[in-house]
Amino acid sequence: MGLSPRTAAEHPAGVPVDHDLITDPAFGGLFSALELSNRDLDAIGDGFRTLLVGRGAAGNRMVLGDLELRDDVAFSADHMEVRGQVHVTGEVELSATTLTVSHEHLHAYPGHTDSGVTGNNLKLEVAAQALVEGWLRALGAIQINAGTGSADHVAFKVGTLGELEAHWRHQHQRH
Repeated sequence: MGLSPRTAAEHPAGVPVDHDLITDPAFGGLFSALELSNRDLDAIGDGFRTLLVGRGAAGNRMVLGDLELRDDVAFSADHMEVRGQVHVTGEVELSATTLTVSHEHLHAYPGHTDSGVTGNNLKLEVAAQALVEGWLRALGAIQINAGTGSADHVAFKVGTLGELEAHWRHQHQRH
């Protein structure tokens, strides 16, 4: 008797195998997830031009916890939430219909502010609405392209605990 297929690639008919069902009231009950640990991400290695993670199709939700990457990375989802410390030594792009950078860490005590995105340069592409309650920090620039919002919601808002911080180095040229 053979082993049960672990992935769609291993199933004779290519049927997806949903082995990552998680129940968590914080995320609306039962859902399926792809979880990549820092160990998994470290195995990806260094030297990629850009890592592309996710897809922006309707209904796709992404929650980012603690992670560190050494390459440029572009995250894409319909609804994206940052609930941890995202550190990238390269460029970071967050592309979503709605984006929330929470001030509370996914695994911290309520009220503990420990969540945000840090990178060389940050680019936010948000079709509808972005709310920053944590931090966005860049050694270079922070570029934000936000949609129009709606009559009762602004397209981009920095909450009372939110922080935007960008540093840039001016290169002096000698003639």
